[in-house]
Amino acid sequence: MGGIWAAGFFIYNAGNVIHVFLVIAIAALFMRIIRGRDSKE
Repeated sequence: MGGIWAAGFFIYNAGNVIHVFLVIAIAALFMRIIRGRDSKE
């Protein structure tokens, strides 16, 4: 029974991790755009 709970817990946390990676990816994209514009001066 513990394995089923662990699997559910992992799947639930995996959803949170995906959201965190999305936020990081968007932030990195913005940084790249801002730095790209600055370097083109």
